[in-house]
Amino acid sequence: MSNTRQLATLLLFCVAAGGACAQPYVGGGLSAAVKTESDCGSQQSNSKDCGFKTRLGAKFYGGYLFEHVGVEGMVFGASGSNFSVNKGEARFDGYGGEGVYLVLPLKADRFMLKGKLGLAYVTGRLVNHDNSKTFDKSSTQFLVGASAGLLLGKHWALNLDWDRIPVRFTDRSTVANMVSLGASYSF
Repeated sequence: MSNTRQLATLLLFCVAAGGACAQPYVGGGLSAAVKTESDCGSQQSNSKDCGFKTRLGAKFYGGYLFEHVGVEGMVFGASGSNFSVNKGEARFDGYGGEGVYLVLPLKADRFMLKGKLGLAYVTGRLVNHDNSKTFDKSSTQFLVGASAGLLLGKHWALNLDWDRIPVRFTDRSTVANMVSLGASYSF
């Protein structure tokens, strides 16, 4: 999915969900690390990159918090590995998508904790050296996440987010544990 389409989806979500008694917010973050567990299956059994580690990722999000519950939309993506692929190997070449979370916030003084549960449309890509094929696999997946925020004033917050994103790039699945550090702005 293109970045333009993902950004348009996020902006549309932010405009369409505007509630009179809700606190709207937007934010973004860079992935500090992404560690995954994977089972590439028998066709990629010689791959040294089945348990890939992604170097850089990002996410942008927006949502509305009500008194005891909230809703959040996000677009996310991560690049793949940066080493060459030898004969008989495959390598992960990134993932991306958009998702919607149900948010359960807990606010205390200058701190905000959020538990998140939702759905995402995720696309993963795998490159196989033997037949020079690229496998793109899209699927709808359940998401789980958590966020810890330090309120820096009335509007700004520094956030540490964790998103567990299942990714399919063959008939098997991979779990990406995306840890992001970023900032958000509440209106």
